[in-house]
Amino acid sequence: MPSTPHTPAADEESGNTPRHDKVASTALLVLGMHRSGTSALTRVVNLLGVELGTDLMEAAEGNNERGFWEHQGVVTRHDRLLADLGMRWDDPRAMPRDWLTHPATLAARSDLEAILDAEFSGAALWGVKDPRMCRLLPLWREMLAARGVRMTVLHMLRHPLEIARSLERRDAMPRGRALMLWLRHQIESLTASDGAPQSWASFDRLMAGWRDEMNRVDGDLHLGFAGRMDGVGAEIDGFLDVGLRHHALDDDVLKSEPALAAWVGRVYDAVRLADDGDRETALAAAREVQDEIDRASYYFDDTFADWAGRELRLREEIETRDGRIRLLDDSVQERDGRVAERDFRIAERERQIAERDRTIIDRNDVIESLNGTIDELRDDIDDLQQEVKTRDGHIHNLAAARTELQDHIAALEGSTSWRITAPMRKVGNWVRRLRRVTHTLTPGELFRMDHVEGDVWEATDTFSIMVLRSSRGRMPSGWVELTYCIKADKIAAPSLFADLGAGTSEIDRKRLPVTKGETVTCFVRLPDDVKGLRLDPISWKGRFEMGPIRAREISRLELLRVLIANAYSQEGIRPIFGNLRRGGVQGLKEFLIKKLPKPIETYDDWRDMFYALTDSDRAAIRTHVARMATRPVFSVVMPTYETPPALLEKAIESVKAQLYDAWELCIADDGSKSPETRGMLERYAAQDPRIKVVFRETNGHISAASNSALEVATGEWIALLDHDDELTEDALYWMAASLEADPDADILYSDEDKIDEEGRVSDPYFKPDWSPELFLSQNMLNHLGVYRRTLVEKAGRFREGFEGSQDYDLALRVLEQTSPERVRHIPAVLYHWRMVAGSVALGTGEKTYPYERARKAIAEHLERSGVKAEVVAGRDGLSHRVRPALPTRKPHVTVIVPTRDRVDMMRMVVTGLLEKTGYPNWDLIVVDNGSQKAETLEYFAEIQKDDRITVLRDDEPFNFSRLNNRAAEQAKGPLLLLLNNDIEPIDDGWLEEMVRQIQRPGVGAVGAKLYYPNDTVQHMGVTTGIGGVAGHFDKHLPREAPGYFSRAQLIHNVSAATAACLLTTKKIYRQIGGMNENELKVAFNDVDFCLKIRAAGHRIVLTPYAELYHHESVSRGLEDTAEKRDRFRGEMMWMRNKWGDALDADPYFNPNLSLDQETPTFAIPPRVPKPWEPGDEDSEDRSESA
Repeated sequence: MPSTPHTPAADEESGNTPRHDKVASTALLVLGMHRSGTSALTRVVNLLGVELGTDLMEAAEGNNERGFWEHQGVVTRHDRLLADLGMRWDDPRAMPRDWLTHPATLAARSDLEAILDAEFSGAALWGVKDPRMCRLLPLWREMLAARGVRMTVLHMLRHPLEIARSLERRDAMPRGRALMLWLRHQIESLTASDGAPQSWASFDRLMAGWRDEMNRVDGDLHLGFAGRMDGVGAEIDGFLDVGLRHHALDDDVLKSEPALAAWVGRVYDAVRLADDGDRETALAAAREVQDEIDRASYYFDDTFADWAGRELRLREEIETRDGRIRLLDDSVQERDGRVAERDFRIAERERQIAERDRTIIDRNDVIESLNGTIDELRDDIDDLQQEVKTRDGHIHNLAAARTELQDHIAALEGSTSWRITAPMRKVGNWVRRLRRVTHTLTPGELFRMDHVEGDVWEATDTFSIMVLRSSRGRMPSGWVELTYCIKADKIAAPSLFADLGAGTSEIDRKRLPVTKGETVTCFVRLPDDVKGLRLDPISWKGRFEMGPIRAREISRLELLRVLIANAYSQEGIRPIFGNLRRGGVQGLKEFLIKKLPKPIETYDDWRDMFYALTDSDRAAIRTHVARMATRPVFSVVMPTYETPPALLEKAIESVKAQLYDAWELCIADDGSKSPETRGMLERYAAQDPRIKVVFRETNGHISAASNSALEVATGEWIALLDHDDELTEDALYWMAASLEADPDADILYSDEDKIDEEGRVSDPYFKPDWSPELFLSQNMLNHLGVYRRTLVEKAGRFREGFEGSQDYDLALRVLEQTSPERVRHIPAVLYHWRMVAGSVALGTGEKTYPYERARKAIAEHLERSGVKAEVVAGRDGLSHRVRPALPTRKPHVTVIVPTRDRVDMMRMVVTGLLEKTGYPNWDLIVVDNGSQKAETLEYFAEIQKDDRITVLRDDEPFNFSRLNNRAAEQAKGPLLLLLNNDIEPIDDGWLEEMVRQIQRPGVGAVGAKLYYPNDTVQHMGVTTGIGGVAGHFDKHLPREAPGYFSRAQLIHNVSAATAACLLTTKKIYRQIGGMNENELKVAFNDVDFCLKIRAAGHRIVLTPYAELYHHESVSRGLEDTAEKRDRFRGEMMWMRNKWGDALDADPYFNPNLSLDQETPTFAIPPRVPKPWEPGDEDSEDRSESA
């Protein structure tokens, strides 16, 4: 459990300020032997208002799992003092004579006073608990008296044999030694506290009824406990249970054994007398036993001192041996990793051999099938030849029949009836031709677009629209052949939308083929009842040229003719008939469609279109580099060990091919035995002075090898490259250009993809800008990661023991030397991560030890950063989950639920809070927006019998923002949870998870992962810019699907989260003015709300570990009327006007991903300015941090 003490700050925020007499600073010293129950007692007085400081010992599994509640600094200093005096905590000897004036004691006093100044200066009531204080009480008494602090003492009374048995079970301590230790603690605390205000608490009474016991203590010490008990009663009840009691003994046991009764029984009787108020008799009895023990100790103290010295030496030997065992364990683990890697490589080779065998078998099958096809074709030819003969006969017969018919037609056309019906036939032909006419489509209404002149237009927003009008007065429908041309500096990727009378949305989008200025012809199927057409010609701001669009309606038969003609011009006739024979009509249709111009679909096509460098690009880059005022040197660090020569060569050559030439390649070979590897490295070093090679004599693993490479690095920047990966030729240029634009950056990272052993790239990872929570879930900095060298040195370079996650560990420590504002993301794929056997790039199951070490690195980073949190494996076992500690006094959450009737939904929400919410400290405000049904009103009356539930009536027209704002003003808690009335919790940990995440420093709001009732994802964060304002990324994923690079399973940052389930603080809610109830009454109010939170300097976190079902605005209804659609469009335009370009530049959504839809697809074109291209005045550098 988290060892977080109760503080007055927590009281103030929760509205439960403790009340006690503040005549002076009062210290409560909790005294009692080890295992006597002082931890439970201390936690109780802490909840009743006694401050314990911030540096508390962590709870230990199997040993005070509920917390020690001892100040770590005090305990550590007490232990050191005892060691300086030649003693330990479990030493039953008397304290040395004159120990109070010993130099070690004086030094300890100075250190303890410094702790008190740091922790308790200004505190009215504070306390310290450590069993060692029973023996060191004279020091504390002098120290507090000198500081003018009122000292009060609270003794803990527990049966000595219970204590002895507990010590025997925990530490294997002999009973005699445990009882002698108890005697020393009890007698010395009793005598040293004489004259001080003091009270006694019994462990048995505390467990039986803590309220009566604390009232008794408060009566003795006047600490103000009584006025606070009601506020913390439930928490104390939950803390104290029978599980805290491990032994229960009768007092008669002591009297039944004379040896026990002689000293232990007499002192136990004495402390019970003190507990009853007869302290003089108790002191006399205790001093009498103390004299007897001191006389007896003359005979055994020297023997014990000799034994204690031997025990200490044995402990040191055990610790040394344990250290060696740990080192051996690490070596074995590393060796196991190598063995597993070798095994995998063998298995991979066997898999490849098996795959080749299967390929050969498949080819043989294909050959055999082709042979059979040839035979079939020969038979077909024979059959066809016979058919030709038969058809020749038919043709002869048909020719004769045609001659006869022509004679009949001539007679018919000469008849009177034929001449009379001629006008009717002309009208029919005219109607049929009218149906298949050509439309000229030109822009009518313009939204966020201006007409410059002629065919020149200018988009003033990335979300710009043309409403088309037709020269025919109606819109084309059915199959249409479109011909258009868009000329601009950038590639245009137009989209067409058909409006059936209810407006358009993303589901109506028809992507048209891209154009670089050439004329494009394509075919689209439009509905029969089209009322209007919308064209989004470009997806960026700027000028372009576009003339009228030709839209020719065609029949299905004509479409088939055009498709066949197009395929014939490309392939000839044989493939057409071949596809018809093999696949029938459907097969022919698929073949013909493939031959048409189409939107970009594959990564290879997209990359070739937008990121393949041309000769003119390379020339522009070299020109830019030559103009740079400063040219930072990049030291590319590459450790290598037994790398396959072909892959090592590719890695080195990728550095040599850099268009930016201010680099050095620092290679450390980690003891490779291959002469071929050594020879290759020596040749490269001889060819280029920028290539530096260090040959290590022994293998020290990747961290040691990387540090050896760092030894020879001289550049201002460190770039990390694995020995079998590759850089793109413009990688270091992008880095240098980013630093030219922003020289204050300390860390840079890029997007990446994967490359196989044949050089084929795939699986691009388009990353967000700096996302602190995502980085603690997965190492998003790899690859390409570039670090300022001075910070790498300051952080201590690579640490051994973190092999497999050494880059992650280094990044965490470098981040501690800088700030998030100095982290820069370059949204371009600059790194190819090699997929080979044993590589993490090949699959997440290849290695597991890197993830375990990564979690260790994260935990240490959080500890160094002063963040109390637990780091555990994510759901997939490979990612990481940070669980921030909850305050001891769990913050109160006010849940706000607007609703109108739909009592079935409200029952679900309220039942979810009462039965599926494990977090205890909440209340609910139901905002009733004009419910009319009797059943609803009766239910509201019923639930208000629960003191935690309030119903707030609001009869004004529906305004989601106003309803939440009204309730927020009346909220009791420091935390607010905005919740829809159609939300259903899935498990009881959801609210606690959200409260944990909002404890992170800098977090202003937390969203949850929401599902549709069919277990597909409805929400896991809002991406701004999708559809013009905002949308849900990766929507409709199956519940267990990892999503885009596992994002659906990771805690990460988002620009906004839906208010269907959104946790924030009341302070922030008020600070940003709540929700906009004037312009955003229904839609986008939560997006605007979150953007305001971010603008105020806070982060939004989405946690997939808070899971709920969302039944999607059931009581509000759909946007199904003209009035609602107009209101929605107005709210959409208001958001565009207020937030503008910020909507299209979501820092947590890569500009290489499309804003056109809610699934991860390529942006066409990417919204990434290239540093070597002339930029327009409206563009901003996307290489920035969140």
